[in-house]
Amino acid sequence: MDNLELEQLINQNNLQKINNIYLTNKQIETLNNHQINFQNCQNLQELLFLINDNDDDDIEEIASEISELNYYQYTKK
Repeated sequence: MDNLELEQLINQNNLQKINNIYLTNKQIETLNNHQINFQNCQNLQELLFLINDNDDDDIEEIASEISELNYYQYTKK
């Protein structure tokens, strides 16, 4: 993914950068509502570890989205 594609994705999905993690406003709101301290996470793997034990459907959806993003961002193809 080049920088232009990343910028377009950010603009399309209203992503905010928190440390080294891009999250949508909806994801941030959901994490805050569940009192998950994502602001201290430095990467996607830390955030996934933090939310992994949560059984809430909204949190599981976020974990799925983050897992997919993590795969496409860090897996060499």
